[in-house]
Amino acid sequence: MNKRLEIAKVLLANNGVLVISIGYHEVNNLVQLCKEIFLGKQVVCVTVQTSGGKPSNGFNYLHEYLVFITPKDFSPNPVSFAGGTERSPFEGLTLSTFDKTQRPNQAYPIFINLHSGHIIGVGLSLVERVREEVILANHQSLSMIIPKLQKVQLHLASDK
Repeated sequence: MNKRLEIAKVLLANNGVLVISIGYHEVNNLVQLCKEIFLGKQVVCVTVQTSGGKPSNGFNYLHEYLVFITPKDFSPNPVSFAGGTERSPFEGLTLSTFDKTQRPNQAYPIFINLHSGHIIGVGLSLVERVREEVILANHQSLSMIIPKLQKVQLHLASDK
């Protein structure tokens, strides 16, 4: 792996980005090697959930990792050629054959600091975002109904 990374370093342009997909067995070694070899670059590891098969003899790993090697001042640009609307350059990035509408609990947004260009985290899945919206809508509905119920209760109590 070391020799291939040294070759990639020579081939990588100063403003280039390298993304490596790897499983859990070697991700830690890869990140350490990349930090040693690509000095002056940002090295970030992101977990990507994939569709898994049936487990055999124990637990089944349902994720892989993407290791991003970017310039320190990396700033992604939205793409406009995907369906006529501007989209994040990472929106279609997947290791599986499904999209976010087919498996909404397996697609997460990746957040990048616009000033530094650093990857700063990931967001909730589509399912989690919808669940939060439903909870918020239910809470707002209850907060509107409760005062009305209290008025009815007071009215009924005064009629006695």
